[in-house]
Amino acid sequence: MDSFVIQNLFLRADIKAQGAELCSLRTLGGLDLLWDGNPSVWPRHSPHLFPVIGRLKDDTLHHQGRAYPMSAHGFARGMAFRMVRLTREDCTLVLKDDERTRAMYPFPFELRINLAVEGPALRVVYELINPGKEPLPADLGAHPAFRWPLVPGVPKEDHRIKFEVPEAAPIRRQVAGLLDPDPRPTPVEDRTLRLRDELFQDDVLIFGQLRSRRARYDAPGTPVLEFRWEGFEQLGIWTKPGAGFICIEPWRGLPSPPDFDGEFAGKPGILVIPPGGRRCFRYTVTVITEP
Repeated sequence: MDSFVIQNLFLRADIKAQGAELCSLRTLGGLDLLWDGNPSVWPRHSPHLFPVIGRLKDDTLHHQGRAYPMSAHGFARGMAFRMVRLTREDCTLVLKDDERTRAMYPFPFELRINLAVEGPALRVVYELINPGKEPLPADLGAHPAFRWPLVPGVPKEDHRIKFEVPEAAPIRRQVAGLLDPDPRPTPVEDRTLRLRDELFQDDVLIFGQLRSRRARYDAPGTPVLEFRWEGFEQLGIWTKPGAGFICIEPWRGLPSPPDFDGEFAGKPGILVIPPGGRRCFRYTVTVITEP
């Protein structure tokens, strides 16, 4: 099965096995919430970032003295996941290591992704399992792209992201996919990030010292998308200036610093799972259509 649908009385989600990617999310009233993946602008919808976020220096992973090629954001978004559960309202897809992955990432792993519609909410749960006998280092991130503007005819500059608590810490940026070493002042004022294309001239906004565990994306005259996340410690917010989407991305990990070419397990911000261990991460997006 290459693609499938889950839905309830509020939401319909279309998902494809390639990359376990959510491709469409809309209300039963017909409101499209997710970016359409226009290939002339940005051909994705909601990729999963694993086992790296951003890039590694020279696109190379180092482990025990050997070098392995690793592309930006890792390989999970381009690989076919196996369906292990499908009901009317939820599904679970799995990616395990094989000969192809071990040529890039020499670790046994199992990545399980469960997507579910629960009332007016989409829930995405990641379970990363280490079946091996050595520690498993990895980054893991979500990358959902939502329409901006949310509703046709609403000015883009009226949209905002409002955080749960003040986010006064400096943010970080990327340079050619690597972590810019120089912190920048936060663009958040009074818990609110007012969205405009100019914010993204220097690529993604990286909240590396994130305090909030929820945020709201909306504009006057649109529904509210309320985001909640658990287990993730960083947040990326990104678009291509001029495009019709905004990505709100819970992360566990960071792009590589430009001067880091050590062992992958020592990369700043890396998650390490002990042998036989597992870690769970989740985010939900709730669609609020009434005041």
